[in-house]
Amino acid sequence: MSTPTRQLPINGGYNYRDLGGYQTIDGHTVKWRRLLRSGSLHHLTSQDLQYLSDLKVAKDIDLRSPRETKKEPDQVPDVAEYIANPIFSTDETRASQPISSFSDELNADPTRGRQHMRTVYHEMVAEPGPQQAYREFFQQLLSAPADRPVLFHCTAGKDRTGIGAYLLLNALKVQPDVIIKDYLLTNELVKDVQQDIKQKLTAGHFSSNYIQNSLDMASVKREYLQTAQDAIQKISGSVAQYLKEVMQLSDSDLQVLRHKYRD
Repeated sequence: MSTPTRQLPINGGYNYRDLGGYQTIDGHTVKWRRLLRSGSLHHLTSQDLQYLSDLKVAKDIDLRSPRETKKEPDQVPDVAEYIANPIFSTDETRASQPISSFSDELNADPTRGRQHMRTVYHEMVAEPGPQQAYREFFQQLLSAPADRPVLFHCTAGKDRTGIGAYLLLNALKVQPDVIIKDYLLTNELVKDVQQDIKQKLTAGHFSSNYIQNSLDMASVKREYLQTAQDAIQKISGSVAQYLKEVMQLSDSDLQVLRHKYRD
């Protein structure tokens, strides 16, 4: 039997991938076709929907804000339960506001995009609203059927989804270097999107600072994840303690997750 592919064959979306096959520090392997992460489900083709239905996706966990879900609602596979679980809700922080709200700063400062992303990553793990949303994310994983996939996503599948995957893979005790590689894999899978952004902004005669900042915000970078890791360290001392103290996962919860999603 051939090994499943990490990248899923989705035509009407991007950054669709499987967290299966990753090795853990205690000798296990994350199960294939159980944990799927992705970008938007709004533009899925009929073939895409059929593919996800054939996989028997049990839950579609949408981490986007209400504004985003209203503008571009998910096309939900007919076999899946849809769960709206916004990391940033309607009382959004500055970090999750649209780019247009600080475009002057993006033109003036070539580092503003990276600063913005570091703020986003800090807030995702340090602010009460996002913390509660990630707690709910884990509860959805705990209650999901053991024999069917769960798909979780945001718009680009890189930041809110990236932190969800980071916390989840740590809960499953995946090797730390592998977790970071999975996070950074986004850059390979969104190259076409980044190139499209660059071409459109260049054609629109945007400033070089604005273009650089836009590309920085359309990418994942080690420094972004490091910001979240530093905040977790400050809050709880380690990601393992953060999962217990802030995510409120008991030893029993962690055992259930590991039994359900690892071989």
